[in-house]
Amino acid sequence: MFSNIKTIFVTLLFIAAYAFPQICSSAPIQWPAAEGGNGHFYELIEGRFLWSQSYEAARSLAFRGAQGHLATLTSFSEDIFVRESVAMSKRAWIGLTDNEAYGGQESVNMPDPSRDGWRWVTDEPVDYVGWCCGAPNDLNGEDFVDLNHEGNGWNDGQGSWHLDFVVEFDTHAVPGDTNNDNLVDITDLNNVRNHFGEGEILGPPVFGEAFPFNGVVDLGDLNLVLNHFGASPQPVPEPASALTMIAGILSACVLRHATLRQ
Repeated sequence: MFSNIKTIFVTLLFIAAYAFPQICSSAPIQWPAAEGGNGHFYELIEGRFLWSQSYEAARSLAFRGAQGHLATLTSFSEDIFVRESVAMSKRAWIGLTDNEAYGGQESVNMPDPSRDGWRWVTDEPVDYVGWCCGAPNDLNGEDFVDLNHEGNGWNDGQGSWHLDFVVEFDTHAVPGDTNNDNLVDITDLNNVRNHFGEGEILGPPVFGEAFPFNGVVDLGDLNLVLNHFGASPQPVPEPASALTMIAGILSACVLRHATLRQ
């Protein structure tokens, strides 16, 4: 009986390893405002992922209250930061596609195939592009974008390829922070005062607004700054991979069965 359970255990682990590529990652890295960044956090997730798996896996991750998404590189400086400081020159999927299933349109016959038809997973405009080596060329139906192709820029790749991916978390580090400097201080109080009433409820976060956002600088932001004055970011534990969790659950079941038979 126990040998049968062991066989089932190994089989389930094999299935889990195929369905959920093991995630290896380091702590998210912030692109700080003090260095010209947007305050967002980025993380390289290492493994053998299809673009579709990367898309879903990124959305399943969260960091400091923000849901993840495949990284969207909308400026040259953001592109360089992610390529050099996050991806560390490794090839990795990002959140750009011209695949119709993900809201894109086939770009190859568009007036400007380098931008037309391509869609960021966040629906941000595709103004900046960082293509490399004659890409995009739609060779054999390449609809998904990876960075650091041949150690350089972006390439359109096939959905059957297995690569690492970069996830982006659109969050400030600290509740009450208005300028992405990881502190809640007199600058944040002045930002709220100087921009009070700006923004729209359904609009994007506006300068002077404190995390978490509602799209307008109001009394809620003032309260956040006052309630968290002097705060700085705290470390958070890393999430376990799906394979690790499945292995842990199955191990507990096997141990429980063995104990009951004693």
